[in-house]
Amino acid sequence: MAFKASRDIQIHLVTDGANTKGWIHTHGLEKFGVPDLEIREIPLFLGPYACLLLNEFAEYLVDNFERKPVIPGQTIQMGPCVFTVEECPILPEDEGDGHYTVRRFRLVDSAKMIGRCHAHQKSARTTH
Repeated sequence: MAFKASRDIQIHLVTDGANTKGWIHTHGLEKFGVPDLEIREIPLFLGPYACLLLNEFAEYLVDNFERKPVIPGQTIQMGPCVFTVEECPILPEDEGDGHYTVRRFRLVDSAKMIGRCHAHQKSARTTH
């Protein structure tokens, strides 16, 4: 059975409440030989779009990682969304809560770009 992100991994949203921003991250990609993913400081109203982006990028990674590996520092474009991939260090505070003891990539500048993706999707729906 082919990998399908919405079925084969989990995506969690952790909020800080006070600033109405969130941390969206995956669990389970290590089983498929690729790093888990995250986006930090995402406005909560963009959470569903960030989840879609993580799912799409996870599927790209699993399907292409051996042939076309993603390298930290690389700029990636997915549709109208453009972001930079960073490799996250495993910090002692991360190990304590059980969230990350595996390799992970962070999508940077995504909050602004996801907003643009949302606006692009919305305008595409209203113009067709």
